[in-house]
Amino acid sequence: MGQSIAASPAPPVPLAELAQRREAALALFHDGILLLHSGSGLKRWEDPGFRQGASFYYLTGMPNLHDSILVLDGPKRESILFVRVLPSVPFFTQAISMFSGLDQFSLQPSPEAVSATGVARIEDWKGFSAWLDSRLKDDPQLPLYLDNGGQVGDFAGGNSDPSDLAPIYNEYLLWSLAIKAKWPNATQKQAHAGLNEIRAVKSDYEQALLRRAAVITGAGIEAAVRGLEPGRTHRQEEGEVIAAMMEAGAEGPGFWPWVKSGSSAYLPGLFVSFFDYHALNHVMAEGEMARVNLGAEYGMYKGDYGRTFPVGAPPISGKCSTCFRTPIWRDSR
Repeated sequence: MGQSIAASPAPPVPLAELAQRREAALALFHDGILLLHSGSGLKRWEDPGFRQGASFYYLTGMPNLHDSILVLDGPKRESILFVRVLPSVPFFTQAISMFSGLDQFSLQPSPEAVSATGVARIEDWKGFSAWLDSRLKDDPQLPLYLDNGGQVGDFAGGNSDPSDLAPIYNEYLLWSLAIKAKWPNATQKQAHAGLNEIRAVKSDYEQALLRRAAVITGAGIEAAVRGLEPGRTHRQEEGEVIAAMMEAGAEGPGFWPWVKSGSSAYLPGLFVSFFDYHALNHVMAEGEMARVNLGAEYGMYKGDYGRTFPVGAPPISGKCSTCFRTPIWRDSR
């Protein structure tokens, strides 16, 4: 079953739907310019795959595109994608040939790129600063909307240096500071709340992916309940949860699963674990209560399900028969 599901990757976002999403954003930010930066760099060794910025992905449908800036110019009702043109070296030439459609990690400004992405203007990002200079010269009062990443941005860190030094963490904050340094007199406004408002309305395409993520997450919950046994560690349990979701067809864990028992199952222990290399790993004991919170990722969408279970209580018929009486799922891309 796991292999048959895994062999069915999520279909790309329809270009017509992406155009509708960008039109909705242009209407919402009609008075200014939305500036969204793609992810950069390679995946970290410990990550299951490259991580694209959520809002950038939502408006482009491109999970892999590197070093790019999506511009939505509200007053002009115009979308522009500024891309870094990679040098013509053998590695990049060979790598680019392995990708196509919306999965590309690099684009060349061309009619083919326009056709593949549905974005009417794709330009070399060397011209980005001159373009924005021109727009602000025409209208110095134009606000620049930037996404702070919401909770993801908060977790990425803020004041990571003394006050007389620039921070070194949080790509959302660094992008904002880069824009501020280049255009110090421009007005910056936060876009995250507005982007969340648009993303909250799920299309049929998105609902199908969320349902798949929910089903796959269910396999993780069942594995978690089966493994809550005295003498086992949180880490052992978390590994089994991830394996079960991958067998069920997950692209990866939507977030590292929580299996927390004893004192770390309650506040403040739950979130104190975010500061600890071992994540407050613990050998589970009979009678402890365990907080289980996990979610599978499929097609850039995630499940998020949390419940509390007793350690050492065998599940009925080997399955978690009560896990899904009142399920709550949320898109936490």
